[in-house]
Amino acid sequence: MLGYAPGVYGNLKHIVWVVVCVAAAASGRAWALSETPAPPIDKVKLLAAQEPNGLWVVVPDNGSGFELLHQPPQAPRDTLYIAMPSKGRPIALAATTDKAYLVYEDMTAQSVTFTWSARQGLHGYEPEQLMPLPKGAQLIDFNATAAGPLALVAEPKPDGQGDDDVAPKQLLAYRGGAWEPIATPQPLGDCALVVLDAANDEIALVETEPGHTLALHRRQGEAWSRAGYGLTARIGESRAVGVMGQILVLAPPAANLQAKPGHEVQINVSLLHPDGRSMYAGLLPLPASPDLQHVPVAHGNSVRVIAKTKEGNLFITERSLFAKPHSEVAYAPLKVSHWPPVSNREMIVTGLLIVMTLTIIAIWRRDPESAIVRLPEGLAPAALSVRLSAALIDMAPAVAVAMFAFKITNPLEVLLPWPSFNQPPDQMLPGVVAFGVFVVHTTIGELTTGMSLGKRIMHCRVTNTTGGKPRAAGVLLRGVVRLIELFAWPLLLFVLLNRPHQRMGDLAARTVVVMGKAKQPADDDADHA
Repeated sequence: MLGYAPGVYGNLKHIVWVVVCVAAAASGRAWALSETPAPPIDKVKLLAAQEPNGLWVVVPDNGSGFELLHQPPQAPRDTLYIAMPSKGRPIALAATTDKAYLVYEDMTAQSVTFTWSARQGLHGYEPEQLMPLPKGAQLIDFNATAAGPLALVAEPKPDGQGDDDVAPKQLLAYRGGAWEPIATPQPLGDCALVVLDAANDEIALVETEPGHTLALHRRQGEAWSRAGYGLTARIGESRAVGVMGQILVLAPPAANLQAKPGHEVQINVSLLHPDGRSMYAGLLPLPASPDLQHVPVAHGNSVRVIAKTKEGNLFITERSLFAKPHSEVAYAPLKVSHWPPVSNREMIVTGLLIVMTLTIIAIWRRDPESAIVRLPEGLAPAALSVRLSAALIDMAPAVAVAMFAFKITNPLEVLLPWPSFNQPPDQMLPGVVAFGVFVVHTTIGELTTGMSLGKRIMHCRVTNTTGGKPRAAGVLLRGVVRLIELFAWPLLLFVLLNRPHQRMGDLAARTVVVMGKAKQPADDDADHA
């Protein structure tokens, strides 16, 4: 027994060694086949995309999920509204007009369309599932044009290739409900997919070549052109973005200036010319923070950078393509908020109609005779076209004041966000100021001479119902009602419902807008209201 023991021990030793090797191999194989653990929520990279009408951002929510944020035209410039929660882990985001595209870690894809009703102040987000990207492919970059989303993917490596072998890359376009391949220059190294002209489906690939220099492959139609640049940068560390057909390359903050005393880092921006030249285009500041994440996006003729600090705070900075390289810009914080509650404008307008109707009835019952229009010979109610022309002339200086005060170059930006619509306060404020100036200067003119600027030009004036000079109290009441009518604009349609073309303010003040000259003196005391 004892003489046999060493042999048994030796066999057992070999058996144990084989078992350990098999177990180690099996555990290694199991580790290789298992999914890579998801990074902590606060380590997930920031996703952002800009389209003509708004900014889209994906960030972690307060739990273990993600939220799609949106800054539509109706939002204040420093605020992102929560659009909808994400049901998975997004890894890429792109956008075109009023639409965002998302790709998730399981390579499924989704579009989210933003809808807005200006009349009712209602918004909506309509998600739609798209065909997933090919299984086994690795998503390198994601973007979108007006025709739909584009995905740059690395195809699965054939068996026998090592980790150092470059996987072939493929550009896919989502057209007609399916992902279709687009021929690209091959082979491609590390590269980024850039949209140059979203409306015309013009794109480019910015590639890092040996020596860390850049090559630009520009696609126009079905053909690709190439330009090489001596600029040293690595796509993946540096970011590329297309602005008005130009390529801007943004170096990472750690690659250039140190944090300033004001706790800032700077992003170096370079412009790539189509002829192969590159030039310095300026700096973009961001707050200094460990694990700072940033994403550049094109915004009109500017490049924006959206940044997220380790604490989860969002910031934005922007530089125009036409700004001088050494001009300074600043960054600003972005707030995340729910959509404001929808105010029931219809109820407000209905309430104002009821109040105005009851007021006019009360005045009419007190002295119905004085409310009847009896103009002397030679005077006639002003035509609607005359009154409209006078109102437009009166509105012109009011809009000019608002444009000057708020540094606005387009008058439609003052008039279109009508104060009674459900618009953000900062967008309605220029219109409120314009209408306030309009009411004040027209009321002052009618108090002093019976004519505003527009009425003087159009040769009409305000009188009482018998053609005489209106009382000051009546003119002031007329001005107050005018302000209410501008807020509840359906009240202005009342002028179409009576022959003297009196609006609600005229009925309340017992006035009428006339043209011509009376052949006999009018009774100035006929208005006893």
